[in-house]
Amino acid sequence: MSSSHELSRRSLIWSLTRLTLPIWGAEIAQMAISLISISMIGHYSTLDQAAVSVGVALWVPMFLLIAGSFSGLTSVIAHHFGARQPDKIRHDMWQMIWITLVLGGSVTLLLWCATPWLMAIFHAPPALAEAGEHYIYALLIGLPALMGYLLLLSYSNGMNHTRPNLIFNIMAIIIDVPLTYLMIHGGTVLDALPFAVPQWAHNIPAHGAQGCGIASAITYWLIMFAMLLYTVRHRIYREVRLWQRPIAPHWARISELLRTCLPLGVSVLAEATLFTMVALLCAPLGAQVVAAHEITTQLIALMFMTPMSFGIAVMIKVSTYRGLQQPQLARRTALLGIAMAVAIAVINDLFLLIFGRQLLGIFTTDIEVLTLALHLMLLGMLFQLSDALQATMSAILRGYKDNRIVMYITVLSYWAVGMVIGIALAKHGISAPWGVYGYWVGMTVGLTVAAVLLGLRLRHTIRKDMQHYHAQEGAQTSAL
Repeated sequence: MSSSHELSRRSLIWSLTRLTLPIWGAEIAQMAISLISISMIGHYSTLDQAAVSVGVALWVPMFLLIAGSFSGLTSVIAHHFGARQPDKIRHDMWQMIWITLVLGGSVTLLLWCATPWLMAIFHAPPALAEAGEHYIYALLIGLPALMGYLLLLSYSNGMNHTRPNLIFNIMAIIIDVPLTYLMIHGGTVLDALPFAVPQWAHNIPAHGAQGCGIASAITYWLIMFAMLLYTVRHRIYREVRLWQRPIAPHWARISELLRTCLPLGVSVLAEATLFTMVALLCAPLGAQVVAAHEITTQLIALMFMTPMSFGIAVMIKVSTYRGLQQPQLARRTALLGIAMAVAIAVINDLFLLIFGRQLLGIFTTDIEVLTLALHLMLLGMLFQLSDALQATMSAILRGYKDNRIVMYITVLSYWAVGMVIGIALAKHGISAPWGVYGYWVGMTVGLTVAAVLLGLRLRHTIRKDMQHYHAQEGAQTSAL
């Protein structure tokens, strides 16, 4: 292999790493907020911890539908950025702003009305259902701000500028963690401070699970305004002139963006609900089972942040290189991303094997919850490779704008295969019902099927893209 090729590979790895690290840091920060909240509420009461877990199971699907859709915008912006088309970036951003305004109101109203009905469907005990509803209603106050923040982050990521991810999520930790503790326990915790605080702060009542939602909503609004100010003032966005004046809705382009972005939101939703639906299905099994499932899911999700962040970076570079009309470099980036995803999965499993028990112990002091969580963690280790591969390959396919097939594969794999097998094993097993273990085996099968099918599709997509490039190159040569 030539030295120039080696240098090219090292340069590519460094470029991906520079994009990945802020995204990874931001995702870890987001997970840290969630994990710290779960830990805080777990030490407050098991009932409130279970209420947050069930509330998250209802909140997260809507959130991920939105966040996944915005990831499609990142790919679109990155393609325009590579092609040096700032006017198209500005136009598409304004179309997404209009979409976000309408979608934000619709989702908020839908979840507000549907929450009691969903709690009843999954037979959550009355006390658990009431606490979970209060948590969701508090979160919904911050939903419009969260959507605006995600929209601006997708814009920045598409511009190959991922640093704001880290900056503003660290800001979120600084705001959210002490605020969550205060809202859970009430103003009495301020008595221990070595300095004086206003009396009204001491009178804040303990909100329990609802306090987690209140703190999150306040944090969402603060970081959204901070990110908005950043995009107004930072020089990297100056050429786009996004905030110079609004661009009216262009319905044909809005329709095209929805066709591009919504399948990705559905794909992310399909995977996430494989986990969150289990939390709802576990509700009749009791608060301890729900709590064990939730803290294990949070730990597995924390490990998943690395391949997911790397996948986003690969998607950004693939989209950018295709905008630059460099399909060979896009292909090399994709193949390198797959190889590194395998390495990441192996490292994740080793980390869980060594530190998993200690990490789970942070979130609960209940011995039965901890023991069950350890067993679930071992099952989670089995699908690390499949999860890392499917995350990376689906991100690469987004970079190639092959979005709809990703949606079909994920829905088929996670629901028609994974969920069906999980429910069958949980309810019936082989000789006896497997309970929550059956659901986790089903998730493992679903993720593995997704990884295989996405791999086959990606090979076809890359080959087709290269054939198109060579055909164009041949036509240009003939014309000369």
